[in-house]
Amino acid sequence: MRRIFFHCVCFSLLSVASHAGSIKGIVVTGNENISADAILNEIPFKIGSEYDNDTADSILKRLHETMYFDDIIVDINNDVVNITVVENPMINKIAYEGMKHSIKDLLRDVIKLKPRQILFKPAIQETQQIILEMYRHQGYLSARVAPKIIRLPNNRVNVVFEVYEGSSTYVKKVAFIGNKMASSKELRDMLSIKEKRIYHLAFIGGTKDKVYDSEKFVEDQQMLVRYYLSQGYADFEIVSATAELSPDKKDFFITYYLKEGDVYKFGDISVDSKIEKLKNDVLAAGIMAKKDQVFNGEMVEFCADLLKGLARSCGYNFAVVEPVFTKNEKTKTVDVKFIVKDGPKIYVEKINIKGNRNTRDRVIRRDIRFNEGDAFDQKQLKPAESRIKESGFFKTVRIDATNGSVPNSAIITVDVAEEHTGSVSARLGYSTFDHAVLEFGISDPNHRGKGQQLDFSVSYAKKSFEGVISLVEPYFLERRLMGGVELSHTRSKHMKGTIHSDTGISPSLGYKFSRHVTQHWSYKLHRDSTTSVLTEKEQSAAELSKSASNDFKTWLESKEGKEHSAFIDSHYSNGVRWGSAVTHTLSFDNRNRGFLPSRGYHLYWGTTVSGLGGSIKYIKNTWGGSWHHKVYKDVAVSMRGAFSCITTLGENKLHRMDALYVGGESLRGFERLGVSPVRGPCNARRLQAIDRFIDKSGSLSYLSDSQKTFITDNKESIRKYFTGELNGVEKFNKENLTAITSAAIREKQSDVLQFVQLQSVESKKLGGTRSCSGSLEFSCPMSEQAGIYGTVFADCGAAWRSDKIDGTDITSVKNDEFSLRCTVGACIAWNSPFGVISIGYARPLVKKSGDVECRVLLGYGMNFK
Repeated sequence: MRRIFFHCVCFSLLSVASHAGSIKGIVVTGNENISADAILNEIPFKIGSEYDNDTADSILKRLHETMYFDDIIVDINNDVVNITVVENPMINKIAYEGMKHSIKDLLRDVIKLKPRQILFKPAIQETQQIILEMYRHQGYLSARVAPKIIRLPNNRVNVVFEVYEGSSTYVKKVAFIGNKMASSKELRDMLSIKEKRIYHLAFIGGTKDKVYDSEKFVEDQQMLVRYYLSQGYADFEIVSATAELSPDKKDFFITYYLKEGDVYKFGDISVDSKIEKLKNDVLAAGIMAKKDQVFNGEMVEFCADLLKGLARSCGYNFAVVEPVFTKNEKTKTVDVKFIVKDGPKIYVEKINIKGNRNTRDRVIRRDIRFNEGDAFDQKQLKPAESRIKESGFFKTVRIDATNGSVPNSAIITVDVAEEHTGSVSARLGYSTFDHAVLEFGISDPNHRGKGQQLDFSVSYAKKSFEGVISLVEPYFLERRLMGGVELSHTRSKHMKGTIHSDTGISPSLGYKFSRHVTQHWSYKLHRDSTTSVLTEKEQSAAELSKSASNDFKTWLESKEGKEHSAFIDSHYSNGVRWGSAVTHTLSFDNRNRGFLPSRGYHLYWGTTVSGLGGSIKYIKNTWGGSWHHKVYKDVAVSMRGAFSCITTLGENKLHRMDALYVGGESLRGFERLGVSPVRGPCNARRLQAIDRFIDKSGSLSYLSDSQKTFITDNKESIRKYFTGELNGVEKFNKENLTAITSAAIREKQSDVLQFVQLQSVESKKLGGTRSCSGSLEFSCPMSEQAGIYGTVFADCGAAWRSDKIDGTDITSVKNDEFSLRCTVGACIAWNSPFGVISIGYARPLVKKSGDVECRVLLGYGMNFK
């Protein structure tokens, strides 16, 4: 009995100890910035609540979780809970010392540490890691960050992050082992991480793509896999990819070990629909890939998207398409079966976009390509992330999906860090055709955060001036239409004796049918003016009709005289024309790169119809293309060709400024506009006038004896001079010739006036209504690291048929038949951060009289290929 009684007493005492009573009061002390009510709201106990021995520990744990306090003491005495706190200080200011790199703007969007907030010690460590990570993305792997806290009165602090940036860690070499299909240069050009070149200058060339970034390193590997799969290498794999840091931590060496395998073709392609109402034969009509074509992973993805679109258009919004591959190593084919089935019914509840301070939400949303309420597909997130990155507006992009607030829903979060997109450029160079060239430009591909491309450029040279301002909206009317408008003014002196200017406005609309096929429409309303720079002889001739005799005025009123006057006006008087033209261009381009491509081809067809208004009326068609192929290692061969023709509308004549010419970039070795039909030195009417003048000179009363003797002694030289067979006046006295002309004006002799008027128009380029050009060239890198390339080439071209050009009805024409000119030469080009700088030499092998040569080729910012 005694033992039982003892156990009962002990149990009663333990019960009293574990249930001490009810809380009669809660007292908070030590708080300065945080109110007592805010602290009381954080603890799960109120006055009247029962407490026990674990109550103090529970209060202590809950308050520590708030991270508002540096120290907390909880004591329960006489049913009163006493809470004594030491608050974490308030942040007064956040400063960064030694941060010379452009990272401060980015930190505002990603760090949790803000002024006028409570200082959380874990937040300091987190911010330190964020800064280091940003420096690593910029290539500063040796950067160090040391946080310091400076105490201020009233429990406030300044937080200072002392940064030692160190030096950038660039990628010095990217090497490939095992690649046979593509050269190392081709593969390097595809990567987002580039090698540091010898001429690297941070303030002109940029460093962003030349530093090592672990995320880009992974993306580059994925890109290599996609590229090889698109070329039919179904067995391709990256055996290993290593990035090694040099001992001095200044350079990275990246090495890819590749296993290419063999090229496969498509085998059997089928559709297996698990949805009863979706028939296989209906869905199979949407498959673009064909049997025996080279296997293409991108084509498989494209077909899967088409099938998914067909299923959703039939009401199956949650349909998913899974391609299943079966490789046959003996036949080197890949059978593809597209399995169509119903996916999980999950909706997109909300799309949250964070980090975009300037770029508008709709610019990001249009690259996501799905909205709230749409069926959720996890496979859509990665392509959407890639599309947003490709815009170039953001340094980093991350898309995550989390469960929504209701079952079967998902919340999409897009977190971006913006990039500075605007740029200003100024360039000075030299071109053989334009001489010294000064260029200035302003570009903003994300104008006002709307994703619009705004460009302004001015180019000034001795022979030309060009000013252009353009605005392009890549998603016109919120569709995948590229709409734009351009204002331009050009002024050129490329045609001898003529200044040509053109001012116009051109709205445009473009559409991309697929990855390689684009269509573009544009309309141009422009004012075209031609101003003659007359020689002394031409100025004298232009005045003749004003003081002509009645006989000569009568001749000017005749059909022959009117034709001649129209010819003179169209070639030598100031003229203003208005044009209204629509241009359509269709292009297919699958080249591997724009500068010196080594794979693929480019085909295009352009049509311009001018005559919807104004005085310029013609139809112009241009067909062209290029083919590029790697023949040995880094040596690539390229073939290019183009043909153009112009047809006048109605009875209209074509102005020579609208005619076709070849030369310059289209036919290296000749001046720009250097090859075309030209006015002959003489036609039958001019020969008759010359003969009449010479034969009658002995009987003309207004000539002095010395002038008559001069004409008699120099008949042949005068004839050759005025027919263009003799250049200059070295065989006779120019003063005597001037005296003869002056005497003719005084006496108003119609024979002499007609002769002088007809001969005053010197031999000029007329242009043609047909032109063609072509080239064959071999190119290879001379110094890949420096970006220097060499090219040898052979060009050919011709311009002919000037019968519809204004003025050819009263003058003889030379070089009007089809006759190819041929040139050979070589160029060296440097793909510098300033633009493409080239120097070369071209020698004409076949040419015609009247062609203007230009053998030395100097180019700046000119694509010499």
